[in-house]
Amino acid sequence: MNPHHVIKSISAPSDTMLFDRCMDWPALRCPVCGNNFSHAQAVYTLLGRGSESEGLYRGSYLVARETHGDRDAIAVRVHGETCGHRWDVVFQQQEGQTFVRIDVLDPRAGSGLKERRY
Repeated sequence: MNPHHVIKSISAPSDTMLFDRCMDWPALRCPVCGNNFSHAQAVYTLLGRGSESEGLYRGSYLVARETHGDRDAIAVRVHGETCGHRWDVVFQQQEGQTFVRIDVLDPRAGSGLKERRY
């Protein structure tokens, strides 16, 4: 099964969906259950579909899926420490602005193991 399979894309997540507060610091929140214990696992490039696609971002891995925009996007893979959910925080640039969306990943596709490479 594809570990990058998206089951739900949230194109306009609210601030309260994205963040919780922990000791006055903003903390990422799981978009599935709201838990705020998470770990960033990896950074991926999602290829754009248009002529403005420039390929792999420096320091990222190529993921086998495209983004909906003309330009490439950066996806930060996050794993819920206690809930086990996996999601990507995607930064998509368009017309001089960088938009944020959440791609929830299929829980059956991932092993729950860290994807970080040292």
